Amino acid sequence: MSMLLTAQALKVKVGNAAKKFVLVKLADNANDDGVCWPSYDHIAEMCEMSRRTVIRHIAELEKMGLISVRTRKGSEGNKSNVYQLNLASVNLSPPSDKQGKKVVTEDHPPSDPMTPESINEPVIEPINKNNTKKDSLEGSLILDGEYPEELNLTAWGEWLNYRRKVLNKSYKSDRSERKGISKLLGIAGGDLVLQQKIIDQSIDEDWQGLFPLKAQQQNQGRRSITQVEPYSENMDTSQHEAPQWFRERQAQGGNQ
Repeated sequence: MSMLLTAQALKVKVGNAAKKFVLVKLADNANDDGVCWPSYDHIAEMCEMSRRTVIRHIAELEKMGLISVRTRKGSEGNKSNVYQLNLASVNLSPPSDKQGKKVVTEDHPPSDPMTPESINEPVIEPINKNNTKKDSLEGSLILDGEYPEELNLTAWGEWLNYRRKVLNKSYKSDRSERKGISKLLGIAGGDLVLQQKIIDQSIDEDWQGLFPLKAQQQNQGRRSITQVEPYSENMDTSQHEAPQWFRERQAQGGNQ
């Protein structure tokens, strides 16, 4: 276990919480040289995600250059991956003032005189969707680079990557991709977390399309008894009336 690598991994921005969790897990297993060899199943169990999701995130981390993966054969001929973490470029040095002295970064109670009067926080620039397309939307055919504000771009990028590399069925035009986005938003609305879950479900199940979560479908299939329309004098009850022959017989005095 390398505390230094774990701290470095926590500072890396990878654009996805689950992907970052996998990176931190690898750092937690690594020695001081950044080498580890946990199995996919072990990572999946510790990170509480499917094995397929772990494999996908590791492939993306390798593509980002944060890890290197090589395969080795065990004594019984079985294969396992060896991971080399490449996090040396992450800057862990605390910020310094103009005199070159390190600024105190520990937490102190308000009354503690050691608490710095002001610490310059790093400015987080807003995400430019056109730049995001280059990083996480590889293969997108949206010509103008404009995506709906409520779209989870990270999740959509994973869906594009899955269709292209696993299904070999990339969207063929700007129009067809926009139809796919509309379908996702029609199912999940602007809920970014739900969009991610829907895409994860399709990828984990090897589906070729996007569908409501299984729990959603079950809830939509049930109708509560409290939804029965209350009785009203103006209610159309013609469909509940007795047959014509029965009403004519009643008018004649019932059974004869």
